[in-house]
Amino acid sequence: MAPKVATLATLTPSKARYQITARATRIWEVAAKDADKPYSLDMVLLDHEGDQIHATIPRRLINQYAETLKEGTIYKIQHFEVAGSARSYRPVTSTNNIIKWTPFTSIVQDDQSLPIAKHKFEFCPFDSLAQRTNKLDHLIDVVGLLTTVESKQQALTSKGETQLRHIYIEDERNHNVRVTLWGKTADLIEESTIINGSEQKAVIITSTKVVDFKGETQVQSTYATKVYVNLEIPETRKLTERVDKQTGVKFVDNCTAKGPEEPEYKTIDELMQMDMLDEMALYICSGTITNIRTDVEWRYISCPNCKSGLNEEGKCRECKNKIDYPIQR
Repeated sequence: MAPKVATLATLTPSKARYQITARATRIWEVAAKDADKPYSLDMVLLDHEGDQIHATIPRRLINQYAETLKEGTIYKIQHFEVAGSARSYRPVTSTNNIIKWTPFTSIVQDDQSLPIAKHKFEFCPFDSLAQRTNKLDHLIDVVGLLTTVESKQQALTSKGETQLRHIYIEDERNHNVRVTLWGKTADLIEESTIINGSEQKAVIITSTKVVDFKGETQVQSTYATKVYVNLEIPETRKLTERVDKQTGVKFVDNCTAKGPEEPEYKTIDELMQMDMLDEMALYICSGTITNIRTDVEWRYISCPNCKSGLNEEGKCRECKNKIDYPIQR
């Protein structure tokens, strides 16, 4: 008996045995906190009616399907489960359901049956970003003209050492937003290809979250973030064809950058309650030394670039730069 064909919008847990035809527009790994292998392999599926759904493959099944799945390919998919999606970090808003792969899930490539768009984004206008601050029910996509790219930095967070890169994008109203690309997403902007030449660069950054940093609305990447440069869609063409913007991308090398930001004072109790990955900032905490431990090895706070120690003002003793994200060595 042939499976019944369903669209993504009609899927419910009671219709999990239906067949769908959809394009895997984005595929990414969700990192596990305590293992080298990813927690899951996730994707966004898009069908011919323009609806999207989040799908996930659990860790134990990744090897079974990873080589078969290719980003951008259309598949016929059946024998999957449908469940209610998580209440936070949803990459799409068109449904509250999620598709879950099983050991019996069947996927067959099919590029001929239905016309399905290659991409779909849910752009949030810059003037609406503040309304999404710290709201994690769903993630947002942003698009803008790339104006500034900073070199990568090393940052010490509550979850360990990681890399980051700041970029700045501008909308058609000349509003600027700083975007922080954390971890592997910092490599999605390549300095060699972005900086060379004077061509305008319109960038799309998907599945981001909005945070407030010292009263300024900013955007940060997540595991689901993808970056597209000069993708041929109306929103990017509108930006690159602006006659009032004909300059290239500015590059800022953090090894020589000046102009430190004013830090904010926090108590020890306030610092202990913060998630340093989400609350990216520079803080000062004043206190009195009550005891010196001699049962652990000595360490020092260093510059991530030249590895020299920092002075009491947080400046590198060697390169004289203000270091916002020092490394403990």
